[in-house]
Amino acid sequence: MIDNLDRAWVKDADVLQLSPFLLGLFGAASQLVNDFSRQDSRRKRVNCTAAIFLRSDIFNRVYEIAREPDKLAVTRLSWNDTEMLSHVLERRFLNAHPAASSGAELWTRYFCTSARNKTPRDYILSRILPRPRDIVYFVKTAISVAVNRGHARIEEDDILKAEYEYSKYALDSIMVENSITIPELTNVLYEFTGSPVIVGENEVRAGLGKAGIPAEKYGAVRDHLIFLNFIGIEIEPDRFVYVDDPREVKKFTVLANKISEQRGLARYQVHPAFRAYLEMNE
Repeated sequence: MIDNLDRAWVKDADVLQLSPFLLGLFGAASQLVNDFSRQDSRRKRVNCTAAIFLRSDIFNRVYEIAREPDKLAVTRLSWNDTEMLSHVLERRFLNAHPAASSGAELWTRYFCTSARNKTPRDYILSRILPRPRDIVYFVKTAISVAVNRGHARIEEDDILKAEYEYSKYALDSIMVENSITIPELTNVLYEFTGSPVIVGENEVRAGLGKAGIPAEKYGAVRDHLIFLNFIGIEIEPDRFVYVDDPREVKKFTVLANKISEQRGLARYQVHPAFRAYLEMNE
């Protein structure tokens, strides 16, 4: 298992050298497995596997330079299924509390009954980026807030305070993942402060201009915001999707273009994970 490759991917990284290096690593890992699987009179077969964990934004850069990207043996770890995401947290709870009857006891025993007219579980899942570390961070923060306030259980106000802290964490995380692309991204993100969660093409263009993005780079920066899941694209009236797979983006872009042609204007929606810290109007 090969992990932590993103540690070398810093702001001053040489992308032109690192991308081919990682692409070569993929090929070497595959060849390693093949070499160990061979057997003859001098050696025995050894069953082994090689797994390389890579951040999606880094993989996208490697994908761009691959001569035959469709032949890369890759699996994207997706957590868009909220039941799976909730199960990760509930299993952690059961491991820490073996006497509990089920993982669902986490929500019924330690949380209030509702948060903004939703169950705490559904509300938290609706406000985070779909990643295990995000739901764990949110819930741990909610617990800390409740304990510091002397509450016997996690109340709605505790959840909302935790949401604000999580939102800042989520914003910081995409700035880290952006370290090799757009230096002005911090300014771009803060231009959305106080704005409506649904913004038109003209508002996005104006905001990027204020952040110092030249007009000729607008399309690339907007697409980067989509890859980061900061904004979603409208593919049906009032239906927005968030996607970071380049192949999926192309498909949804076609749908979005059809909607924008009908309406005369493309629209985007900021992901719920970032709204609290940016104090956006919902």
